Amino acid sequence: MRQLQKMYKAILDTELDKRYFINKFNSFDYLKKTNEKDMSSSKKGVFLFEVDEDKYQKKVEEGFWFKI
Repeated sequence: MRQLQKMYKAILDTELDKRYFINKFNSFDYLKKTNEKDMSSSKKGVFLFEVDEDKYQKKVEEGFWFKI
């Protein structure tokens, strides 16, 4: 999530509220947690996420539009 937030921050060239950003993405229900962890940012590691293509395509077909 942190990497995704950094990407959006760079693209939009604006500061994003971390809690709002994470809650917004979780509400879309097209990200799924993998069993892999990124161990570079902490000792415990952070789970990685991937896009559920089927859910995402269904939302796009329904007219989904993401805006922060």
